[in-house]
Amino acid sequence: MADRIESDKSCDAYFFLQKCRELSSAIASTRVPSKTPLQLGHSIPAQATARPLVEAYFRTFESVYRILHAPTFWQEYREYWQNPPAASPSFVVQLQLCMAIGTCFQDDVIRLRHLASQWIYEAKFWLATSSDKSKVSITTLQTMCLLHLAKETCGIGGNLSWVSAGSLLQTAMFLGLHRDPDNLPRMSPLKAELRRRLWATVLEIVLQSSLDTGAPPLLTLSDFDTRSPSNYDDEQLLDYDEPPPSPKPPNVFTHSTVQVALLRSFPVRLSIAQYVNHFNSSATYQTTLKWNTELTNACRALQATFQPFYDPAGILPKRLSLFQLRLAEHMVHRFFLALNHPWLWSAHNDSAYYFSRKMCVETSLKLYRAIATGSPAGDSGTASPTDDFTRLATCGYGPFRSAPTLAVLTLCLELLWQVQEDRPFRQSLGIDHQQPERLGAGNESDVNSSVGIGIGSGAAPRHDLLEAVKYSIGWTQRRIRNGETNIKAHLLYTALLVQIQALQRGVSDVEVERQVFGAVSEELNRCWHLLKDVAASIGVIPPSNGAPSLLDGPNSGGWSALGTGWFASSKSVSVFVSSYLTPLGRYAESRWLQGAVRGFHSIFDIHDADFFIGT
Repeated sequence: MADRIESDKSCDAYFFLQKCRELSSAIASTRVPSKTPLQLGHSIPAQATARPLVEAYFRTFESVYRILHAPTFWQEYREYWQNPPAASPSFVVQLQLCMAIGTCFQDDVIRLRHLASQWIYEAKFWLATSSDKSKVSITTLQTMCLLHLAKETCGIGGNLSWVSAGSLLQTAMFLGLHRDPDNLPRMSPLKAELRRRLWATVLEIVLQSSLDTGAPPLLTLSDFDTRSPSNYDDEQLLDYDEPPPSPKPPNVFTHSTVQVALLRSFPVRLSIAQYVNHFNSSATYQTTLKWNTELTNACRALQATFQPFYDPAGILPKRLSLFQLRLAEHMVHRFFLALNHPWLWSAHNDSAYYFSRKMCVETSLKLYRAIATGSPAGDSGTASPTDDFTRLATCGYGPFRSAPTLAVLTLCLELLWQVQEDRPFRQSLGIDHQQPERLGAGNESDVNSSVGIGIGSGAAPRHDLLEAVKYSIGWTQRRIRNGETNIKAHLLYTALLVQIQALQRGVSDVEVERQVFGAVSEELNRCWHLLKDVAASIGVIPPSNGAPSLLDGPNSGGWSALGTGWFASSKSVSVFVSSYLTPLGRYAESRWLQGAVRGFHSIFDIHDADFFIGT
């Protein structure tokens, strides 16, 4: 299919492919400043625009990753608007990074992306050139944490999260955050708790980056003695030397509750990351089952902590927000995929591994449901303005794109397996029939006919799987409308859904290929119009010189990396997905060549050639 589109330059699909490439490159070029002068604060918008961006950061990431002391920050924020030139450069950098993260939760995210990129590049430049760079401080570490999250959510810096996390860890240990403040010279309650919170944040960033890249987690539990933050609200902590106030009891929700609850599961998750990512780890299925049990117990403890504090209506004060709940679950549940995905292919051929198949599918459904709104499956409308996590999955990058992507591809694979397991039975009953017309991927009657009769050992009901795959097509459309320049995911989900439905109807392989080609051609046309709308909204005129495409992977052959013959069997999904590569910019080719040398592997790393294949 890929070669067919590339070789037939007279077909509409080739024309729209080239147009999508040009538009993708033109749109992405607006997000990379041609130069990065140190002009801090010059691109900060009016307060009417800046305030919602900062508030979005505080109600989302800051409520889980504790980095800033809110009363101190807002005091400096008010002073800044009274006299902007008098503000310290460190505060301006932190303000800009908070706004960069906050852009992911705004309606006009497309128009704000170039500002977010500018703020991120200015922060990197400031950290590298500041005259005070030799004086590493808590403020420096806070800025580094914000920069890490901003690059991850805004898609700046490619696949370097593990490198960034390593710098964070080294800086934190250089500042002594790995030692509990009780073992250090006496300090104010604010400074002591801020150090504990920052250390817990660094630990979580290091752990999540290990899972993202497949690299070792860089530390063990014996490398630090810093205890968990106490159950304080920010207003209880003051920066003067007084006897510390008493922490609130565990049954009272505070600004620290989510971070403290997540930290309790850190030892289990760290051990799992070491187990799945260490190059010399001896993986056995019994060990995998043991860690599944440990992680399940940690999830139950997390649920028991959160349940009394959760307000589904979101109207009560001092309650767990939906974003906090979903982000915490995202940070924990993806470890089930890391544990069980390497056994997925074995589970298809040997029922002894069926538990891993079941865990992969159930976890993928949980990750999918976390980004699904109340809109009908496949609806391309915008997410609810109050659903911050859905907005993050629609506009963000890093694990907020890769985890849902892996989840949907796992569900596609399960669907293909179920269809193939049923085919002999259906053929023996004469149920399969030729149906030459191609029904659209969004046709409800097609979905109903695709459910059919199933007798295989499926890990989830087929209707739920189909609904998830259909919704993912709408999800990728929304991502494109919000600035995503890589359309491969959208084409992939569409092609897989049409393939699954065609196989379910029992059509021939030739007819399957014809239907998939038609669907891909139609969706290329749709993507071109979506990209045109995005380009027009930011005033971009597509180049006419056929600039290199962000659709291209490291093989630099357009779609040639996708291979051929992927319609024949379900294992084609992994072959296809192994080439689902997002643009890596200047790092792409070198990282591709170094992949085998470094020995890292992660199912969440969609930049990696081995993505989704497993070990």
